[in-house]
Amino acid sequence: MSVSNDDSKLVEIIKKIESNCFDFYKLYESGLLFILGIILTGSTASFIEIFRDNKIPLKTVFYNPSFYVLFFMLLIYPFITIKYLRKKKKEDNRIQKLEHDNISFKKTNEEQSIEIQSSNANLNEAQEAITTIKDRHLYEAQEVTSSFLGHLFAQLNFTPYERISLYMLIKIDREPLNNKKDSEFTKKKSSKDFLHIFGRYSSNIEFKEISRPRFSKSEGVLGRTFSNPDSVENPTYLSENLEEYLKESKEYGINIGDAREFCMKSRSFYTYLISENYDRVGVLLCESMTVRKNFETDKINEVFAKHEDLIVQLLNYNRKILKETNVDGGKL
Repeated sequence: MSVSNDDSKLVEIIKKIESNCFDFYKLYESGLLFILGIILTGSTASFIEIFRDNKIPLKTVFYNPSFYVLFFMLLIYPFITIKYLRKKKKEDNRIQKLEHDNISFKKTNEEQSIEIQSSNANLNEAQEAITTIKDRHLYEAQEVTSSFLGHLFAQLNFTPYERISLYMLIKIDREPLNNKKDSEFTKKKSSKDFLHIFGRYSSNIEFKEISRPRFSKSEGVLGRTFSNPDSVENPTYLSENLEEYLKESKEYGINIGDAREFCMKSRSFYTYLISENYDRVGVLLCESMTVRKNFETDKINEVFAKHEDLIVQLLNYNRKILKETNVDGGKL
């Protein structure tokens, strides 16, 4: 076993010497030639003299050290030259391979970049298409609800100065925020209740428009209805005078600037709460431009109560579709 190890070490040493022979030679070439020149100056001169003087036998060449130096150099020079050329060719091939790999890598990166850009573009198009489809479904659901409200509108013999809107209570959860405190991150959830409109009808096309799809649960006549359910028993009236109307709107939590922009500045309101399993889930809002409109509350309550189960179904259907669409950065 020890002999085998010795042999392997010897082979390793020989390979190392062979692989470094040229480098060793190039490193010490000038020094070796200088030393040999000093040592062999005299013998070289006598070596040349043998060929000049015919009287000196040629066999004396073999006794001159310069002969063996020249002979050795003639033997080793081709070996060194071949070794150098092979090493140079190997290095050139390695450089060419690196350059080729670099070009291939750049080309692959460019192709992958183009492919990623194309995939992202396709993904964005698909997401936009999905969003469009969802929005269309939500719009169609609201149109169905508005058509149903048109049926109620006709039963109540409302005029072009009136309209009916259906709102549903929704809770929007905002994305948790990371707040750094004492080098620790804590997540805080934020959510807010809103009354979101799911349908509106009026025989006056202008009053059917939806300018604000969502109100805070504490805002306006709707907010008063949820905060004080007893108030739904009687209609709510606002002043005919614009300045008084704006002042009273502010008392109901409506911004004066928003109140000025309302397409239909209603003066009379009547609300009907929608409940499911004893929980308030929505509200039907009857509005009129007529000052102190005499709402037939008994008839309104009777018509709405008769269709309350269907109204709840419509609300739940609209809620399901709304959950699949974006809700201003939050979700239901």
